[in-house]
Amino acid sequence: MLPSINWLAVLVAMIAQMAVGFIWFSPALFFKKWLEANNLEAPRKPEAWIFIVMILLTFVSTTALAAILRHIGSGTAAGGAIAALFVWAATLMPFIVGTTLSTGRKYSLIALEYGHTLLGLLIAGAILGGWQ
Repeated sequence: MLPSINWLAVLVAMIAQMAVGFIWFSPALFFKKWLEANNLEAPRKPEAWIFIVMILLTFVSTTALAAILRHIGSGTAAGGAIAALFVWAATLMPFIVGTTLSTGRKYSLIALEYGHTLLGLLIAGAILGGWQ
């Protein structure tokens, strides 16, 4: 049975994670470097369904993180961020690095494409852990 989840905290953590992604890939930060690393001149315009899928998957992952934090009893922002770091390192990082290395893509893409995932999860963990 799922422990009680603070749905407002999940919503705020979701928004924070998505904001990190939008800022990360903005022209002011890493957009041009990402284009260069992928040998692209300009990306295609994303279709609306892609954003819907992103929102749904962010909801699922944020809800899962909230359930994990409630289950382990993390009740502080620091505890939530540390737990999020472990979740990222144990579940996402091996696949991210493995996929990048096995496909022959540039190593710089690991940080460029997935740094926002780590940062977003750390922020979400802090929000969820601190907002009980």
